[in-house]
Amino acid sequence: MSKTPLKKIRFMGLSLGGGKTHRTHLAVLDYFTENDKLFLTHLYRDLGEEDRKSADTHLLEVIRNNSENLQSITVDYPLTTPKCMRCRLVCPGVEKCHEPEIQWMWNQHEMLDEKKRPNKIFTPYTERCVEQYVSYNSEIPVPMDHAFGSNKAPLYARGVFLKKRLPRIKMFEAQLRLSVWRIGRALKISKHPLLYYKNSIDGEGFRQIFLDKFVDQEWLFIYSQDSRHMVRDGFVFDAVMAGYVGFLNSMRLCEPPPKGFPKSETWVLYPKADFVKVR
Repeated sequence: MSKTPLKKIRFMGLSLGGGKTHRTHLAVLDYFTENDKLFLTHLYRDLGEEDRKSADTHLLEVIRNNSENLQSITVDYPLTTPKCMRCRLVCPGVEKCHEPEIQWMWNQHEMLDEKKRPNKIFTPYTERCVEQYVSYNSEIPVPMDHAFGSNKAPLYARGVFLKKRLPRIKMFEAQLRLSVWRIGRALKISKHPLLYYKNSIDGEGFRQIFLDKFVDQEWLFIYSQDSRHMVRDGFVFDAVMAGYVGFLNSMRLCEPPPKGFPKSETWVLYPKADFVKVR
């Protein structure tokens, strides 16, 4: 008599590179509900052009081929544009704008002035409310690239192209530096490796420290070969961590937006500071 397959819920983490590169990585995590175990079941690295297929077609095929029981994909690039890129009103200038998103950003700006922190006026055509909030309200310095800054804007364009072809899949955006920090502190890892886990010189050693404790706690089961790839490449590491943050979000263990945060604005995922107490 055959055994009934264990019920599983699937999460994906995507670290996206340019459409003409091989710097895109996709992690597939499966949560087996009956025994409360989370596994990294597939790790697709260096997804680029293949057999006369574009990198986008290749990536979409991999996602669709692994979409059974898929709850969400969590990504490391902006999913939405800043307010001014969406606005169709006659522009009075940022100083006189009464749109709720811009007013919220002004309020944040004024609060920072009260704290005597150096703070240039925001640019609402490159940055969103969430970039402003996370950059100045986190317990660590979080150098967030603006959604329409030079590094992120091309990824947003590619992301829009991909999202149109995945209309039924939920997608979330993660703040990975703050996520790694909070997960690492819960694992009692010292500050330095967590702040510099993407460092080009020492990053491999820092990622190894993180993974040793992460796997030892059995928060995620990772095959040794996949662990080695995560140590060698910080973007592969990010893809897996994005999937893990998506899982935490499904368990309601990520921070909600602050009170009064504009409803039209995208929020990013990162774990609650005390998520481990209920994990």
